[in-house]
Amino acid sequence: MRNLHSIANTGALFNKKTGHFLGSGFIFRDVNTLLTAKHCVGDFKPHDLIIMIYATGNRVYDVIEIESHQKADISIIKIQGVNELEIGWPKDSLFDDRSFGIEVMACGFPEESRLGKSQPTARVFRGHIQRFINWESHLGYEYVGAELSFRCPGGLSGGPLFNPKFPGRTYGLITENIRTSTILDSFEEVYDDGKIYREHHESVIYYGVAVWLPTISTWLDSIIPPLSNDEINRRAKLQQELNEQDKKK
Repeated sequence: MRNLHSIANTGALFNKKTGHFLGSGFIFRDVNTLLTAKHCVGDFKPHDLIIMIYATGNRVYDVIEIESHQKADISIIKIQGVNELEIGWPKDSLFDDRSFGIEVMACGFPEESRLGKSQPTARVFRGHIQRFINWESHLGYEYVGAELSFRCPGGLSGGPLFNPKFPGRTYGLITENIRTSTILDSFEEVYDDGKIYREHHESVIYYGVAVWLPTISTWLDSIIPPLSNDEINRRAKLQQELNEQDKKK
């Protein structure tokens, strides 16, 4: 648990057969359990998927189990073999700080294309929540969503949304974007034949959307039980020991 930045516990999901990048995911509560967007998993079976964990030196793990929410754009994936000494403290608590303007941070692996090659690249995004919506996605999902002040690039789906000052306060999971526009100017021209030609110019705006996880906490708790006080104390003690070891180096 040396690297405590949230990016350490974030992974990149791939199609095992083709190597195609599918999206992001992050460790939640158990070191071998991650959350991701359901649309990233799609119709794949567990044996079709692998995930690369940032903190383990980009080591790759086979997905062994998938559990998806019935309506919301979220899936739970399970792997095995992660060493808790290599990762950061897993996110384990959900906080329903539901207020407009609250500051948030997201991280994950948005896809970057250079010189004809594309690859997932670890990045962090920061902004605030603009509003809360009962979101009906064009992908067919329904959930309480948080609209973000920043756009979420392709590949960031499945990454965590959390409080930047208190990273343990987990809010949501990045899913998609809202596309909207504002008319900047418009005019009409009437031609000799009486036809009217209208033209207007729009400024297209994209806002990120995240599943607000506290609203589906009952489902999450039923599959990934909250940590006991004993487990929280064990992890805290382990982290303190690691910190002491680092100071002696």
